[in-house]
Amino acid sequence: MKNSFKFIYIVAIVVTIMIVVTMGLFVMKSSQDFISTIDLTKYDIDEFNGIWKHYDGLQKGSALRGLFVKLKNNAEQNKNNPSLLVDLAYNTTQGSEFKVIKSTRKNPNIEKFDDIMNEIVVKHAYTVEFIYNDKTELITGILIKNHRNDKFNFIPDEN
Repeated sequence: MKNSFKFIYIVAIVVTIMIVVTMGLFVMKSSQDFISTIDLTKYDIDEFNGIWKHYDGLQKGSALRGLFVKLKNNAEQNKNNPSLLVDLAYNTTQGSEFKVIKSTRKNPNIEKFDDIMNEIVVKHAYTVEFIYNDKTELITGILIKNHRNDKFNFIPDEN
């Protein structure tokens, strides 16, 4: 009789440990899902926008090469996070049509950022403007104009 109580006691302890471990794993999995759905904090938004902000206004074509490298790196790093992909609209010569590089969810147009570097005149000054998401305040689009008076209604892809 003593041995059967010891056996039941040991089984109860093992079952209790299994329940505690299972509940711990469930809570851990639930918290990871919750953390991944949290919106970006104000600090994260400021940090992301800060990557682009120093290109605001009048910029030489040579400075824009750095912008295109950052756009390409951003597209490569955020392939699976479309909310952080930045679209680009630009015209390289006065009076020319604007070209748009959309950052799509499945395949960011990474190679197109290399192509635009060849179109930019290094010594020419371009005007750089930003388009923000109304809800998140993230920069979702960059508009590069050959002349500051050029007009283009640019609406970036937003999720």
